[in-house]
Amino acid sequence: MRVRIAILTMLLMISGSVPSLAQQVYVICFGEYEANCKAHDNYQYCYVDPEKVATNLCQQSGMSGKHNLVETSKYGGNKCGYSIIRVICR
Repeated sequence: MRVRIAILTMLLMISGSVPSLAQQVYVICFGEYEANCKAHDNYQYCYVDPEKVATNLCQQSGMSGKHNLVETSKYGGNKCGYSIIRVICR
């Protein structure tokens, strides 16, 4: 019985029928001017809620909307400064 289950699991994995455990990652820049942002995938103006942006991005990519946020960089400038935040969708 175990051998049959193992073989079935392998066949499902090969066929692509098993959901992937891959994560979607986005880098978002928050600040006044996008041109002053370091490398990023998504731009948001000052004072936008990172949690809401992350939830929306993750849901748009077909995932649950759950995520982890990591601020990788923060620097001053213009109206509100700049933050680079990495979103890891789960």
